[in-house]
Amino acid sequence: MADSTTPISTRPKSEVVVPQPSQPPSEVISRWSDHNVELPAMVIVPNSEEDIFDAIKLAKERKLTLIPADGGHGSFVPITSNTLYLDMRKFNSVVVDTSTGTVRVGGGTSTSQVIKAVTAEGYYTL
Repeated sequence: MADSTTPISTRPKSEVVVPQPSQPPSEVISRWSDHNVELPAMVIVPNSEEDIFDAIKLAKERKLTLIPADGGHGSFVPITSNTLYLDMRKFNSVVVDTSTGTVRVGGGTSTSQVIKAVTAEGYYTL
Protein backbone atom coordinates (compact mmCIF):
# COMPACT_ATOMS: atom_id res chain seq x y z
CA MET A 1 0.00 0.00 0.00
CA ALA A 2 1.29 3.49 -0.84
CA ASP A 3 2.45 5.58 2.07
CA SER A 4 0.70 8.97 2.02
CA THR A 5 3.67 10.63 3.77
CA THR A 6 6.17 9.61 1.09
CA PRO A 7 6.99 12.49 -1.27
CA ILE A 8 5.51 11.95 -4.70
CA SER A 9 7.69 13.39 -7.45
CA THR A 10 4.77 13.41 -9.87
CA ARG A 11 1.78 14.57 -7.85
CA PRO A 12 -1.46 14.97 -9.81
CA LYS A 13 -3.46 18.14 -9.25
CA SER A 14 -6.54 16.03 -8.80
CA GLU A 15 -8.24 14.25 -5.95
CA VAL A 16 -5.91 11.58 -4.54
CA VAL A 17 -7.20 9.08 -1.99
CA VAL A 18 -4.89 6.73 -0.10
CA PRO A 19 -7.23 4.27 1.64
CA GLN A 20 -6.82 3.36 5.27
CA PRO A 21 -6.41 -0.39 5.92
CA SER A 22 -9.61 -0.41 7.99
CA GLN A 23 -11.76 0.93 5.12
CA PRO A 24 -13.86 -1.51 3.12
CA PRO A 25 -13.18 -1.27 -0.64
CA SER A 26 -16.79 -0.17 -1.26
CA GLU A 27 -16.05 3.11 0.57
CA VAL A 28 -13.14 3.83 -1.74
CA ILE A 29 -14.21 2.67 -5.19
CA SER A 30 -17.54 2.07 -6.89
CA ARG A 31 -17.89 -1.26 -8.67
CA TRP A 32 -20.82 -3.33 -9.82
CA SER A 33 -19.39 -6.38 -8.06
CA ASP A 34 -16.96 -6.80 -5.17
CA HIS A 35 -15.47 -9.95 -6.73
CA ASN A 36 -11.64 -9.72 -6.89
CA VAL A 37 -11.63 -6.33 -5.12
CA GLU A 38 -9.12 -5.36 -2.44
CA LEU A 39 -8.19 -1.87 -1.30
CA PRO A 40 -6.15 -0.21 -4.04
CA ALA A 41 -2.87 1.54 -3.22
CA MET A 42 -4.55 4.80 -4.22
CA VAL A 43 -7.44 6.27 -6.14
CA ILE A 44 -6.95 9.29 -8.39
CA VAL A 45 -9.84 11.29 -9.84
CA PRO A 46 -8.23 13.41 -12.59
CA ASN A 47 -9.52 16.85 -13.54
CA SER A 48 -7.60 17.22 -16.81
CA GLU A 49 -5.68 15.28 -19.43
CA GLU A 50 -2.47 16.52 -17.77
CA ASP A 51 -3.62 14.87 -14.53
CA ILE A 52 -4.04 11.59 -16.42
CA PHE A 53 -0.48 11.82 -17.73
CA ASP A 54 0.74 12.57 -14.19
CA ALA A 55 -1.16 9.54 -12.85
CA ILE A 56 0.44 7.32 -15.48
CA LYS A 57 3.89 8.60 -14.50
CA LEU A 58 3.09 8.06 -10.83
CA ALA A 59 1.95 4.47 -11.45
CA LYS A 60 5.17 3.78 -13.34
CA GLU A 61 7.28 5.43 -10.62
CA ARG A 62 5.57 3.41 -7.87
CA LYS A 63 5.40 0.21 -9.96
CA LEU A 64 1.62 0.13 -9.58
CA THR A 65 -0.84 -1.49 -11.96
CA LEU A 66 -2.91 1.30 -13.51
CA ILE A 67 -6.61 0.50 -13.85
CA PRO A 68 -8.72 3.19 -15.56
CA ALA A 69 -12.34 2.91 -14.49
CA ASP A 70 -15.60 4.47 -15.55
CA GLY A 71 -18.96 2.93 -14.73
CA GLY A 72 -17.67 0.20 -12.43
CA HIS A 73 -18.83 -2.73 -14.57
CA GLY A 74 -15.38 -4.24 -15.21
CA SER A 75 -15.92 -6.84 -12.52
CA PHE A 76 -13.39 -9.27 -13.98
CA VAL A 77 -10.48 -6.85 -13.60
CA PRO A 78 -8.92 -7.50 -10.19
CA ILE A 79 -8.19 -4.55 -7.91
CA THR A 80 -5.31 -5.24 -5.52
CA SER A 81 -3.13 -3.37 -3.04
CA ASN A 82 -0.75 -2.81 -5.99
CA THR A 83 -3.38 -0.94 -8.05
CA LEU A 84 -3.60 2.74 -8.89
CA TYR A 85 -7.33 3.09 -9.56
CA LEU A 86 -7.85 5.93 -12.05
CA ASP A 87 -11.46 7.05 -11.62
CA MET A 88 -12.43 8.67 -14.94
CA ARG A 89 -15.90 9.88 -13.85
CA LYS A 90 -15.16 13.52 -14.74
CA PHE A 91 -14.50 12.55 -18.37
CA ASN A 92 -18.08 11.54 -19.15
CA SER A 93 -18.72 13.49 -22.34
CA VAL A 94 -20.43 12.47 -25.55
CA VAL A 95 -20.19 14.70 -28.63
CA VAL A 96 -22.30 13.68 -31.62
CA ASP A 97 -21.22 15.34 -34.87
CA THR A 98 -24.17 14.88 -37.21
CA SER A 99 -22.33 16.53 -40.12
CA THR A 100 -19.71 13.76 -40.17
CA GLY A 101 -21.70 10.95 -38.54
CA THR A 102 -19.09 10.54 -35.82
CA VAL A 103 -19.26 10.35 -32.05
CA ARG A 104 -16.49 11.37 -29.64
CA VAL A 105 -16.75 9.66 -26.25
CA GLY A 106 -14.87 10.60 -23.06
CA GLY A 107 -13.03 7.93 -21.09
CA GLY A 108 -15.45 8.07 -18.16
CA THR A 109 -18.63 7.72 -20.19
CA SER A 110 -21.02 4.85 -19.53
CA THR A 111 -22.61 2.89 -22.35
CA SER A 112 -26.05 4.18 -21.36
CA GLN A 113 -24.84 7.79 -21.76
CA VAL A 114 -23.61 7.02 -25.28
CA ILE A 115 -26.85 5.29 -26.22
CA LYS A 116 -28.97 8.21 -24.95
CA ALA A 117 -26.83 10.81 -26.75
CA VAL A 118 -26.79 9.08 -30.14
CA THR A 119 -30.46 8.10 -29.96
CA ALA A 120 -31.39 11.74 -29.31
CA GLU A 121 -29.71 12.58 -32.65
CA GLY A 122 -31.42 9.75 -34.55
CA TYR A 123 -28.50 7.32 -34.48
CA TYR A 124 -28.17 3.90 -32.88
CA THR A 125 -25.25 1.91 -31.56
CA LEU A 126 -24.64 -1.79 -31.11
